Amino acid sequence: MKTPDEPGSQQWRQLIAAGAVELGPQVTAAQIDALACHAAELVKWNQKINLTRISDPSEMARKHYVDSLACVPYIPADANVLDIGSGGGFPGIPLAVVAQPRSVLMIDSVGKKISFLQHAIRLMGLVNAQARHVRAQELRAQPDYRSFFDRVVCRALADIEQIIELAFPLLKPGGMVVALKGRMGRVAQESRRLATAGQKMSGPADMRIATYQLPGSNVERNLVLITK
Repeated sequence: MKTPDEPGSQQWRQLIAAGAVELGPQVTAAQIDALACHAAELVKWNQKINLTRISDPSEMARKHYVDSLACVPYIPADANVLDIGSGGGFPGIPLAVVAQPRSVLMIDSVGKKISFLQHAIRLMGLVNAQARHVRAQELRAQPDYRSFFDRVVCRALADIEQIIELAFPLLKPGGMVVALKGRMGRVAQESRRLATAGQKMSGPADMRIATYQLPGSNVERNLVLITK
């Protein structure tokens, strides 16, 4: 029998469902089951390798899974999505499960994290997700991936200028970066460098910011949306 806040418990499922209601995306019971499967493996593997500093399952539900769902409205069903620095699978795994785009490629520079993601993808039977041990700088050197992705997502990766430098060579014209960020003060400071970053990439960039409160907390979060 599951403990009250264990992944897959009624309480854990309610945290996911309530958070989704606040943020907007529709999440089915089967999708919550899939997220709980990933979370249970994350807890298990995290005892051996460093996948997340958050060990409490309830906090994990809010700060990893629910927070990732804020990206869902910006992911079209026919999109090819790249998650740079996916770590334990955020936001890539929740997006593959809930947004269900054509494909989600999760990359990370740490091989053990990719081993976990490949295991989780197999266990969950996710046919639209892959994980590769490669850096974005290496991926953009491969002709098949240049200007290939409709969306590039990232979470706690780098400042806006660095994100653009990494993502734009991999984005289609008209594609969008969806970057999960913290409080507005830091985001505003980084955004002042956007024009310079756009010039470096030899093309204009249009940026807007969507501010939201992380459900179940008073934590301000921001989505930085940058269109190539």
